[in-house]
Amino acid sequence: MTASAKTDPLLGLAASQTVGPFFQIGFEALYQNDLTVPGLKGRLVTIRGQVFDSDKLPVPDAVLEIWQANSLGKYAHPEDQQDKPLDSGFSGFGRCATDAEGRFGFRTVKPGPVPSSTETPQ
Repeated sequence: MTASAKTDPLLGLAASQTVGPFFQIGFEALYQNDLTVPGLKGRLVTIRGQVFDSDKLPVPDAVLEIWQANSLGKYAHPEDQQDKPLDSGFSGFGRCATDAEGRFGFRTVKPGPVPSSTETPQ
């Protein structure tokens, strides 16, 4: 994110969460912001952003999680019954914490299209 939170008209409020503060010691072992594995098919992408609070100040202790399909649009989940192959070792799940300026990043593969009845971007 390159625009300032105070001047970016696209910034909106996300749903509020009143969980925390968290005890951080030892939690780093649960972070996995690089979802790539050897032999992963598809276009590699980096997702970067910054988390702000309701006063538009960076949040230095946020934890973000993503869950996504692989490059063919298949989730590594037993309820995904699509006849598409999985990538060995690719779980599609990632977790990371923000830095002192509220910044975060994930390295992953661009997910393929996922069927949806809601017609929302997947």
